[in-house]
Amino acid sequence: RPIQACAAASLELKVLMRDSTTSLAALKGIISLHQEVGRAAEPLLVRNIPGMLEKYGSRDRETQELAEEAAETLIARLNPYSVDVVLPFVLGALKQKEKTEIKVGALRLLALMRDEDTFRPLARQLDRIMPHIAEMLNDVKREVRETAADTARVLFECAQNKDLDPYLVDLISAMMDQEVIPKVVNQLSEIVFVQSVETPALAVVMPLILRGLKDRDERTKRRALVIADNMCKLVPDVTEIQPFLPTLIPLVEKSIQTISDPEVRSVASRCFATLQAADKADRRRFISKASVVDLLQEKIPAAKLQLVSEVVIDYVASLCACMSACRSFELAEWWQCIAPYLS
Repeated sequence: RPIQACAAASLELKVLMRDSTTSLAALKGIISLHQEVGRAAEPLLVRNIPGMLEKYGSRDRETQELAEEAAETLIARLNPYSVDVVLPFVLGALKQKEKTEIKVGALRLLALMRDEDTFRPLARQLDRIMPHIAEMLNDVKREVRETAADTARVLFECAQNKDLDPYLVDLISAMMDQEVIPKVVNQLSEIVFVQSVETPALAVVMPLILRGLKDRDERTKRRALVIADNMCKLVPDVTEIQPFLPTLIPLVEKSIQTISDPEVRSVASRCFATLQAADKADRRRFISKASVVDLLQEKIPAAKLQLVSEVVIDYVASLCACMSACRSFELAEWWQCIAPYLS
């Protein structure tokens, strides 16, 4: 039962990694386990990512370097549809109180996650990622800010919106410098969008819209409202806007109540109506991981079910849910994606 042995080893390594006297050996063990077992070990090893990131802040340089090697090797070889599983572990390290080395390491792992196979899975999650990137772009440490800017440039490509492409560098500048916001908001308010606007493109622009709505200058607020209204009207489906509504609606409503200029209030009211219509629409539905877990447990023969770890079943269910959400329905791709964990 190699998977059970791998699970036991992974759990033991996780415990050993917490102790400074055994962490170096534990990290070597993780690298070795990954090399020897391969992709089948992935569901178990990804759970060690928070522990690896913690060791980025170790005072021992050898431990720090080995933690970087272990985490980066694991991320570089990940199943592209495991983004939904891995992302919370990485984003959890992007907190202001965290050590600089850990934040920088987490940002580099985010950038490393993006390749041609992960474009769609990462694009789906940009609305979750961008608030963390925006926060890191304003970190007190220069190294964190610069790494966040590099990561933003890499991830922005996932939005794949040609209308926004010429402004991506300016967007990053505006997120880093309050003084640049009015200029960039003005640029974006003049864009004539040709391509339809989907959730990833909205995720890239949303931090700027939100900061524009909080700006004291009513002209900047007006332009931010115009951007929001224009983009929201160009979505192929109103569900594309829905991830942003809990944050956006209160700010637009506040603008209606506090802006003195009647013309700007009118723009805010028009934008508010667009957002309310989206809020009242049916929510986007995806297949749930829980339903896939039930299906796997039903379809795997009882004699073999005991050979499959619950962690593996949960991981495979996440892969299936992600593939479905990405509209990937080729049988060969599904087989290639999940077979290594159930063989």
